[in-house]
Parts: sequence; structure tokens; C-alpha cells
Amino acid sequence: MSLQDSASIKGDFDRETLPTALQYLATNHPAGRLELTRGTRRARLYFSGGDLIAAELDNRYGEDVIAQLLTWVNGQFEFYRGEMSADAFPPAARVQKSISTVLLRAVAQSDALESAAAQPVPKITTES
Repeated sequence: MSLQDSASIKGDFDRETLPTALQYLATNHPAGRLELTRGTRRARLYFSGGDLIAAELDNRYGEDVIAQLLTWVNGQFEFYRGEMSADAFPPAARVQKSISTVLLRAVAQSDALESAAAQPVPKITTES
């Protein structure tokens, strides 16, 4: 992987602007590494040919990373241009799909998680 040392695009994001920023970068800057940070957490998304080819965050890899990022309230991003290949990443981190496809799945996944979290926990009683 050869990536420029300095970021070509930097900025801040919030929950509402992150999907749009991801689509913009995939369309207009089709190859490179996007680093997203929130506090001490750092996610890395890798693009080639306009597709998301790999993603990593903490101990999460692949499409699960995008669903996790959609829960972030805000953060910062830096994009580093450069060509890369999916072969450079372990299989668990590989995605190789359009960002639109990944975002649709991630939104559905995060909606399901929020819905499950909103359900009341049943009270369990035991009979003596």
C-alpha cells in the first residue's frame, strides 16, 4: 500500500453527515484510506475503485464496522489518497462492496439494534 503521508481531506462529522461523507469520498476519491476518530477510538476504511474494500475498528472488521460507526454521535476524519488491493488485508476485514450497499445494510442493522434496545426487559420471577 502506498498512501500519501498527509491527509488530502480533513474534517468533522456527526451522525447525520457521516453516510453522506462516505458516499462523497467513495465517488470523488475512489482510492485511499479514511481514518475516523472519536476520542481514543480509530476506525480505518479502505477504498479502491470507489468500493469499500476493507474496514477495521477495535476488534471489529468488515461490514460490522460501518454499523458501529453509525452509532457515533460525532468525530473527526482524515482521508489519505493511494492505491491498494483487498489482498493486502486479512479475509475478516475485507468488504469489497459499494459503500451504498454497505450503508443500507448497516442502517438496517443499527435500526434493529436500537429497536431491540428500546424493548422493555421482561421481569423474571421464580416460584418457591
